[in-house]
Amino acid sequence: MTNYHEIPVNYTSFSSYIENKNDILFDSLSKTDTKILFYDTCSFRYHSNLNEKERKAIVDYIKSKNFLLVFITTIVMELGQDSGIYESLYINYFKELYDAKVKLFFVKEEEFYDNAKIVFSSETIKSQLKYGVLNIKRPNSVAEIAHERYSDFFYSEKENTSIVISSFFQDVRNTKEHEDDLGEQMILLCVYLLSQIPPLYENRIYVFTDDKGAASLFQKAFKNLPNKCTYPRIFNIIKIVEDLYITNQVVDKTKLKNIISSVYGTDNINIRVAREILSTIDTINLTVDELIEEITKKHSYNILL
Repeated sequence: MTNYHEIPVNYTSFSSYIENKNDILFDSLSKTDTKILFYDTCSFRYHSNLNEKERKAIVDYIKSKNFLLVFITTIVMELGQDSGIYESLYINYFKELYDAKVKLFFVKEEEFYDNAKIVFSSETIKSQLKYGVLNIKRPNSVAEIAHERYSDFFYSEKENTSIVISSFFQDVRNTKEHEDDLGEQMILLCVYLLSQIPPLYENRIYVFTDDKGAASLFQKAFKNLPNKCTYPRIFNIIKIVEDLYITNQVVDKTKLKNIISSVYGTDNINIRVAREILSTIDTINLTVDELIEEITKKHSYNILL
């Protein structure tokens, strides 16, 4: 089993850029203008590796949206890889976000459960967590761990406790292996818990991911969210670039191209589009230059993930 680190080995070298009181995050949930962004590992790596000018565009974009950036513990582990040491590029990106007055939080997954209990009864929040766990239908999933080790908790009327929940999330993190999608599964559970906390306004929860498998996981799971939930929005680098252009934050085509190329290189890109007139969803194959042209002109379809 891979030895991951829940706290980066060199954390003290950048801890000043991370909020040390997660109460700030959870206290903000009652405010209607709060927007929470979950960063997936792949997107953070891509963004931190951008050239300075393009990276600043991403930082400015995040700041303009007033996002509170959340890195759950499983993602923190993935970023450190085997050594647990964060690369200088990551630390520089943290500093740039911090200098832009963007708040960053390292949060254990069980903290979302504990804070949801403030709003809901114990039985309700247990039901919500179970609903989220069982909606992750894939091999080596949190659902398998729940079934194998916590069946008494998830499949009985047994009273839930913070100790059991903490143990469950810890056991899930302990199963982390290379190339799995455990980070995305844990983001999904946290989103399930957050999405049902009032006030129920749209566009309060965001996920940045450039992993197509993860995007598919999120999209399928979010479709099953109960009514009256805050539906999360999923952004990849293409959607970010499109939003940067639409909001006039970046209009230079070369800069837009450089941002997208940081993820896709010079390869052609398969793009899913929703055609407004025919009400159909199609996949089109474009070069990066062609994609930029589509983004910067009015077209008869919406670009999807």
